[in-house]
Amino acid sequence: MNTVAVKAAHRPTEILNQITATREIVPNSPGQVHWSIAGLTKSPEMLSSLVQGPYKKKALVPRSPWLPANPLLSPTLLLTVEGNNAHAKWLHKQPDQIRHYVLYYRYGKEWQIEILDSNITARELALYKDGEKLNAVAVKAVDRLGNESDYDAKLN
Repeated sequence: MNTVAVKAAHRPTEILNQITATREIVPNSPGQVHWSIAGLTKSPEMLSSLVQGPYKKKALVPRSPWLPANPLLSPTLLLTVEGNNAHAKWLHKQPDQIRHYVLYYRYGKEWQIEILDSNITARELALYKDGEKLNAVAVKAVDRLGNESDYDAKLN
């Protein structure tokens, strides 16, 4: 998307409309590319519109398979239950290679996903949510190139 050269009266609205249209046309697309970055960095209104709108949820950078990388080891997940909460904590043998962790947890049949920065290695989860029991927790590591490890999972 040429975020700089849009000639619409209100550029942020036009870009938001283009993002919506591309998501409808190509629903499994990995995302959009904005050119140039100046369209975002020099327009606080544009940046705010994107962060509050279509880019509100955190997303992983797509994998760069053409760049060499060592396979990531899986994190080790520890899950303990205390009272009405489950405490999930994970460790990794190569913490300097991790950019993000992806935490998955399931209440009933509904999975929830959180993308966490590498410095976050624990999360407290309620044992019940909306009447459904927490029944599975999993975590995987992601490096700076978007490569993902296998996950470690625990059933509760």
